[in-house]
Amino acid sequence: MVRRVNFSAILAFIFIISSFVTVFAAQKTGRRKVTVCAKCSAVIRHGRYFIMEGKNYCSQQCLTWSLPRCSNCGTPADKTWFSADFPQKKYCRNCKDLPLCTSCGNIASQRRPGNIIICTQCEKNVVTTALPVQDMFNELRKELKNVLGIGTNHRIRFSLVSYSGLAQKKGSPPDRGQRGLFRHDKQMRKEVTYNKFTGKTLSQKTTLAKEDFSIYVLEYLPLMDFRHTVIHELTHDWMSQYFPYIREPEIKEGTCEYIAWLFLQKTAPDDPEAKIICSHMERNPDPIYGGGFRMIRKIANKGSSTTQRIKRLKAYLAGQK
Repeated sequence: MVRRVNFSAILAFIFIISSFVTVFAAQKTGRRKVTVCAKCSAVIRHGRYFIMEGKNYCSQQCLTWSLPRCSNCGTPADKTWFSADFPQKKYCRNCKDLPLCTSCGNIASQRRPGNIIICTQCEKNVVTTALPVQDMFNELRKELKNVLGIGTNHRIRFSLVSYSGLAQKKGSPPDRGQRGLFRHDKQMRKEVTYNKFTGKTLSQKTTLAKEDFSIYVLEYLPLMDFRHTVIHELTHDWMSQYFPYIREPEIKEGTCEYIAWLFLQKTAPDDPEAKIICSHMERNPDPIYGGGFRMIRKIANKGSSTTQRIKRLKAYLAGQK
């Protein structure tokens, strides 16, 4: 049997070895510094070569191989753009203006009401009424209490709603980026005591006749967004029972965002979607949600453990009375 000799591979090997020998010899003899390609390590002997970010490249091909690649189409790009929501992803000039999935940052085509854009991959994990959402909510409620010790014992009605349904429950259009709503409705009863002879009012007393606790979350949220939103609204429920006197929106929303952030950090530390959501909370430019979160995190994170952080947070909230 005759074996074929791959002369091109042999020549390439000899070329690389000779390049290293040349560089080594130049360094040993004290000659001037030799220009080496940053990609293939070949010695650049001719006068024309490419320079990018302080590195030398022997050819257009080596330069192209070293260019950053678009996170969507994968093509090398001499200039890239990134979204403020997804700074870890880079996009070429052809993909930079395409709609991005609000969950993962990939190019998306499915647009939902409420400024929610879903890519094909995240569409597989959205939470809809076809799922046992009440059981999912109950499990999240138990998990929050077990992990962080945050929770209440009263009954909470939970529902998935459309964007228009959320606006109806709120009584006004939802805020930008709002995906959930907590409501604490009270029905008061007024009791008046009269003098049966004169008809004059002897006393008046207002008592609580009925109260309802409800949480509404937008449908078609990806699973990790759903978890974040539910934990945020459950923290509103917790604050309404133990810290009802707090009225400042920065403290209320900042606390809810911090608890959701800490919960995701503890329960899904390696999940890529959870990391993106936590990064969004950390960099949110909104003065109420983002600014409030950073303020509460600065106060609570002085504690070294999760228990100490929750303890510091409770002490701060109690001090607002």
